[in-house]
Amino acid sequence: MPRTQVVLHTPALVSFSGRERRAALPAYCEAVREVAKDTGALLIDHEAHWREHHGTTDPVPWLDDPAHPNAAGHLQMANHTLRAMGLGELDPL
Repeated sequence: MPRTQVVLHTPALVSFSGRERRAALPAYCEAVREVAKDTGALLIDHEAHWREHHGTTDPVPWLDDPAHPNAAGHLQMANHTLRAMGLGELDPL
């Protein structure tokens, strides 16, 4: 019998210049965390991962524009997801 697991993801951080237009994202991320906790879903918390890496600096190195990850950002998201699922990381190219 296949085993299934619901997986919830928070979105990644947006750049400082994009935060005003996306002011609801922190509350959305908190809601995703609460749903994961209440339901037992696996939480992939990209927002927290990006905050751990970038601290109080702008996450621009991982973004193509104020809201969308670039190749480096997508690689970080993929590896964070794989680690959380117990699958390791992608092999470097």
